[in-house]
Amino acid sequence: MVDLPDRLSRAIDVLVQRAAPMDLPKVVAGLSARYRSGKAGGAVADAKDVAAYVSARMPATFAAVAAALDAVAVARPGFMPASHLDAGSGPGTAMWAAAHIWPEAPAWQVPGHILLLDDSAVFQESGRFLAGHAASPGLREATWRRADLSLPLSDLGSHELVTAAYLLGELTGPAQIELLAQLWAACSGMLVLVEPGTPQGFARILAARSRLIGLGGHVIAPCPHDRDCPLEAPDWCHFATRVQRTQLHRRAKSAVLGYEDEKYAYVALVRPRPLQAARSPAEAVPAGVAVGRVLRSPRLASGHVELSLCTDETASRHIVSRRAGAGYRLARKARWGDWVDMTNAETPVSRPGAGER
Repeated sequence: MVDLPDRLSRAIDVLVQRAAPMDLPKVVAGLSARYRSGKAGGAVADAKDVAAYVSARMPATFAAVAAALDAVAVARPGFMPASHLDAGSGPGTAMWAAAHIWPEAPAWQVPGHILLLDDSAVFQESGRFLAGHAASPGLREATWRRADLSLPLSDLGSHELVTAAYLLGELTGPAQIELLAQLWAACSGMLVLVEPGTPQGFARILAARSRLIGLGGHVIAPCPHDRDCPLEAPDWCHFATRVQRTQLHRRAKSAVLGYEDEKYAYVALVRPRPLQAARSPAEAVPAGVAVGRVLRSPRLASGHVELSLCTDETASRHIVSRRAGAGYRLARKARWGDWVDMTNAETPVSRPGAGER
């Protein structure tokens, strides 16, 4: 279960109260329809739309980005970004998520080390308002720049963390290619892309992954390798995180349940260093060993557990019987998105905390 930071949640409440849309569920429904129709560009046009977005959509986007970044933190435990560039920032969701995962990172402590790009003036105005309620000076004094991300960008500088969440689907193929090249050129450390956990979202992630590997990137999550993805259609790689709905969130979506599950696809790449030490579980073992990412919720049956694992060689099912002893106990603890090492049953499961499912 992932909660919005208290300061962000309170700021959202104030922002929505200012817009005072009595028909908030209706505005949310209209906004959702525009996004589903592929008309995301310009979908948020005024204060009412912003109120609808931050109350109904921002919590799920925050949870997905935080879960992806938490998996990255597991893969690179020493990573602490000193600067952050977010493309397609909206109201600053990825910035808040990154600060949640790395609260002590220098980027949030020093003003002027965060650059947020978006072409929506109303999003950036709301983002500044929300950031003004943050405890960290880096968030309060981030640089917000209006930019048409379908066109070439300039003066991006160099940043240790570069993110783009739920953005690629809003761009044409050529614009995606151009933007990826520019974001990679501006990345001195790690680039993280997040898209909806649909077959179409995964296809965009897969294409971006291939292009960035071609530019010299090294995948650290979720894949345990840089080779071609072994999954074949209609299968696709995605994950899920549970979102705790606030009272405002439930009202905005006319929802009864106190939670929802957000599915997402992502990829994280870094620039390889000579003789770089192994960091992730998959990098720490020889090729061919069954260390991998759990691609689906494990299936518990009488006397065995079925795991779907992506390892450094293939994506395949692993049947772990009760007779495996410690291996069986390990498999029973595994969850969707975990790293597991079935070659050493005593090795604990490596699980992203913020992305618990």
